[in-house]
Amino acid sequence: MTSEALEIRTTVDIEAAPDRVWQLLMEFDDYQVWNPFIRGIKADKLSIGGTLYIRVRRPPGSESIRYTAKITDFKPGAEISWRRTMGFGGLFASEHAMIIVQRGHFGSCFIQRERFSGMLADSVYNRIGSDIAASFKAMNRALKAAAEK
Repeated sequence: MTSEALEIRTTVDIEAAPDRVWQLLMEFDDYQVWNPFIRGIKADKLSIGGTLYIRVRRPPGSESIRYTAKITDFKPGAEISWRRTMGFGGLFASEHAMIIVQRGHFGSCFIQRERFSGMLADSVYNRIGSDIAASFKAMNRALKAAAEK
């Protein structure tokens, strides 16, 4: 499997300004209201190097999974990315990105991406990749509905 195959990427066009989409993504306490995938995020600081405490449901409706991650990219209004690692010596890592791109005068494109790396990347990708893709799509639909209200 090539490294390209170890990426899950989904997109959705949203009829709302990028700042509206960003506002929803940064209101972590409201995730449990609209987000079927990421149920909550707490941050010690919203900047590169900050720690995130994340709770997800994969697939939506299942029990929650909690993990911590480090912010690797933070561009207010445009992108937040984080990376988590498991095990020693590069056993497994994943990097999640939420990116907003302006479309036309009033629209947005929301991109959600997960990249897997490390010795266990193939195994993890094959085991949960389709669940993650479905969870991303569910979140994308929910974000679109919330932003377009």
